[in-house]
Amino acid sequence: NTPMLCLLSRRVPQCTALPSRNYATRFHPMSKKDTSVKVTLIKTVPGIGEEGEELKVRRGYARNYLFPKDIAIYSTPEVREQYAELAAAIDYEERKRRQNIEKANKTISKVTVLCKRENVFGRPHSPIDRISLSKMLWKQARIELDPERIAEEVKEFGINEIPIKLGETEDWNAVLRVELTKL
Repeated sequence: NTPMLCLLSRRVPQCTALPSRNYATRFHPMSKKDTSVKVTLIKTVPGIGEEGEELKVRRGYARNYLFPKDIAIYSTPEVREQYAELAAAIDYEERKRRQNIEKANKTISKVTVLCKRENVFGRPHSPIDRISLSKMLWKQARIELDPERIAEEVKEFGINEIPIKLGETEDWNAVLRVELTKL
């Protein structure tokens, strides 16, 4: 009788469902297996990397895609030594800069800046200059663009495609769509 009273008098926490076996194996500290392998690229492949670059990829990706297509080999000390000169020649900053420009171009190509202007005669009362266009781009799409990188002003109603500069190049390598409508 006494042991039963002791059990009843203690406060027992509410029962919770036990985690599933999958949950337990997924988050158990000993179940974390490193499923990646280091490989060295033997060919330059767009979107993956350049020749001589060492990558850490999943085993299945290496085994099923990279190795059968002769794109990569296992990264061993001998292979690293063989491709060391090519790996040292890779310009990671230039690659990152190029990726940022491509990302900005992709973002800007999806944006259409909307401007509303009209005077008594049904024409725009003033052209939209580079500074105001830069401000509108920031207000509407949260994209900051230096006004000097915008090629021209918007002077006509309708959809205007304005060339802009992205990066340090001299050419106009992106297009900003600006829609000028009547009030």
